[in-house]
Amino acid sequence: MYAAPPPPHHHPPIANRLTARESKANELLSALGKFKSSLATFQDSLKGMGVLLLVAVLVIYLVLGILYESFIHPLTILSGLPSAGMGALATLYFFNIDLSL
Repeated sequence: MYAAPPPPHHHPPIANRLTARESKANELLSALGKFKSSLATFQDSLKGMGVLLLVAVLVIYLVLGILYESFIHPLTILSGLPSAGMGALATLYFFNIDLSL
């Protein structure tokens, strides 16, 4: 004399409901925009840095060429830039200082 179990409800399983809600939330969020991680933002900011460095060296060469009225003397001065950069990085490493802005 046990009672029969109640009839099953015809609701979709919870996984289906969660998937439907997640897809609706993604649809709403894509309309608002997407968040970026700090790494992605940093990589986006570095995209034009190589071209900017090249233009800066070219402008320095032109200014030095105008000052020295020569094409060769600016090259002798600019040839010291790589060793100066390595020395600066070595000093930062020696004093345990991060290279940051």
